[in-house]
This record gives sequence, structure tokens and C-alpha cells, in this order.
Amino acid sequence: MSLVWLVVIGALAPAAVAAPFFIEPAFTVWTRGQVQFDAVLFALFSAGVLLFAFAQPTISVLQCLNRMALQVVVSVVATTSALTGTFVFAPILGVRGAAGSLLAGELIVCGCAVVVVRRTFRSLGMAWPYKQVLITAASVTASCLLIALGSQPGTRASSIVPVAIAVAIVGSGALLASLPDSTRLMGRFWLKSMRHSL
Repeated sequence: MSLVWLVVIGALAPAAVAAPFFIEPAFTVWTRGQVQFDAVLFALFSAGVLLFAFAQPTISVLQCLNRMALQVVVSVVATTSALTGTFVFAPILGVRGAAGSLLAGELIVCGCAVVVVRRTFRSLGMAWPYKQVLITAASVTASCLLIALGSQPGTRASSIVPVAIAVAIVGSGALLASLPDSTRLMGRFWLKSMRHSL
């Protein structure tokens, strides 16, 4: 779980923050200027991707344990909320309303998956990684806020991207420091073996 979260906060999150500043010119060329780039819409989708990535380790645990009933409940709740939000907000806000509803659905999936898997860990007598979850959640939240700030008109990459990189470095360092000694030793052994193989 921590390995996936390390990739999320160390690589995916800063890339999601920086992407709008570099995607817009490519988007204009790709559409030949016929479709206007919507920074807010892109920000909503980017935040949704981060939430999806954050929830993946917990969803994988449910899949590995074959907890089909819980997976169905989480999916139904998230889908219902996303569809309801789309029907309510899409007529008012257009595509942005639908994207916001999808983001809300991803947020619900995140919350439900974390709560359900934490209870599953307890029922199996396993320790729940509180520190790792909090560190990852804080880093993802900070990155989502930076994505929102970056979507505002007139915002420069030079004022957002360095902060995103700093969040990634601090978050990754805190996540690594929170891991048990045995896990860090395994990581070092794995890195050494990779170096020798290269």
C-alpha cells in the first residue's frame, strides 16, 4: 500500500499539478484552436485521478479478500451520488457540473474504501497504517488545492509547480520515515539487487 502511495504523492501528484500549464498549448494544437481549453474542467478530472489513485490500494485489498458485497455497496453508493449530482448540476453548470459530480463520487469511494478496509484489518487482527494514510491524505489534499489554484486565470507555473514539488518531497520523505525498519531494510535490499542487476 505504501509503495503505491509513494508513487502517488512523489510522482503522480506533482505531475497532475504541473500538467495544465503544459497541456494547454498541446491541447490547442491538437484541436487546432477549435475547442477552448477549460482549466477548471481539467483540474476537476486531475483531482479525480489523484483520489482514484489514493483509493486503489484499499480497493485492491477488498478485491484480494474477495469481499464482493462490500465492493458492490461502495460502487453503488458512489455511482448513485455521481449520477444524482450529474442530473442536478449538469443542467446548471454544464460539463463542469458533471465533472464535479464524478469528483464527488471518487471522494465517496475513497472514504468508504478506507473505512471498510480499516474495519477489515481490525477483524483480521492486522495493524492499520494510520500514519501512512494520514500522510498520503494530507499530501493528496495539498496537491488538489494546488490544482484548484493552478486552474485560476493568470496563475503562473512558477508560483505553483515549485510548491507542488516541495509537497511531493516532504510527503515522500515523511511516508518513508513512517515505515517500519523492516520495510525500509527490505527496500534497501531491493534497491541494491536492482543496481547489481543493471
